[in-house]
Amino acid sequence: MTECVLSGKLSRLDLAQADAAGATLRCEPTDLGELVEQAAIRFRKLHPSRVMTIERAPAPRLSVDRVLVRRVIESLLDNARKYSEPDSPIAVTLTASTTMARVAVTDHGIGIDEADLARMFTPFFRSDRSRTRTTGGVGLGQMLAKRVVEGHSWAATASRGKGDSEQVTLECINPPNLPTPDTYTQVVVATGTKLIFVAGQEPEDLHGKLVGRGDFAAQARQVFDNLGRALAAAGALPKHVARITIYVVDYRRDDHLPIIEAARVTLFGDHKPADVVVGIATLSPGYLIEVDAVAVLDA
Repeated sequence: MTECVLSGKLSRLDLAQADAAGATLRCEPTDLGELVEQAAIRFRKLHPSRVMTIERAPAPRLSVDRVLVRRVIESLLDNARKYSEPDSPIAVTLTASTTMARVAVTDHGIGIDEADLARMFTPFFRSDRSRTRTTGGVGLGQMLAKRVVEGHSWAATASRGKGDSEQVTLECINPPNLPTPDTYTQVVVATGTKLIFVAGQEPEDLHGKLVGRGDFAAQARQVFDNLGRALAAAGALPKHVARITIYVVDYRRDDHLPIIEAARVTLFGDHKPADVVVGIATLSPGYLIEVDAVAVLDA
């Protein structure tokens, strides 16, 4: 039932575009621990005989779509129930600091083949072993949940734990030396082989105020400075960056590219990640440049 409700809500998302989920989100400051508790209450009502433990740390308030994120947690719990024996426990763990929150749902079930891990969030995919069970579903629940997670600029991952335990984790970081946004997370870390997704860095100071109004060079320096801080918050160095995307208002290659290169070399030095420069019509008023990044670390 949870999967049906989740799919019904999420079927309105444009699954071909990663940013389409954001257009449907109704975000508000939220205690993630409250959402975990609400999902747990519903689960216990539906499955009163199932053993479930919750470890919950105080978490920073995050700007999220309460309904959709709660349903993601409910979906993870339901999958843990389906693919583990009735007498095996399910554990929900919420860990947090002043800059990070992470939710993990762990079961001791039938497990996920190593070859299947990368396909966990693919539309209509179900593990071969799951097809032999009378669990129902068509393989859309995890993919749709991932769209909600990505719409918040978080990450959803699956990994093999100790023994036969499986974990799906969400981790988001808002560094204390960057402005705390209302509608996204500055840095996302996916566990396993660690991928780091850095949200678009804007030319803002710690208080979210525009730096260098009308000065493209000053704004370019600020965005790459902010990118370095965001990477450091996730334990990464500039050399770990695999790709950056640079958005420039009214982009003119001959005028803008030398300025971008000068600002970029102050962060990356000789390191040359893949990049894309995208000319766009507008950003927020007065903002001329924005940069996002993907970095890779060993787990």
